[in-house]
Amino acid sequence: MRIFIDDLREAPEGYDLARNFGEFQELIKQAKEKGEPIESISFDNDLGEGEKEGYEIMKWLAEAHPEYMAGETELKVHSANPKARENMEAYIEFCREHREELLEVKNRAHPWGEKMR
Repeated sequence: MRIFIDDLREAPEGYDLARNFGEFQELIKQAKEKGEPIESISFDNDLGEGEKEGYEIMKWLAEAHPEYMAGETELKVHSANPKARENMEAYIEFCREHREELLEVKNRAHPWGEKMR
């Protein structure tokens, strides 16, 4: 599966489109249930008023499914927002540089006994 998250643009051929965080979560869930690898994720940042931004979605992904942020999944940023693009690309680089730690955190018990999603 290849995911393109954007509120305005159409997905390139071969990509599944997510217009918002909820649709993105659903695509991740579907891929997990089918055992389908996620080959690529392309992020926009500004997803419309009242929606999570792409950067926030990346942070959620790193916490909930770090294997995508720290693994072999191709991660791209297609946001037209230059500052957001810079921050998102830096976050991807950070996750890749700290691959082992990111993957290890998912397996640790939560300090307050909460379960990770």
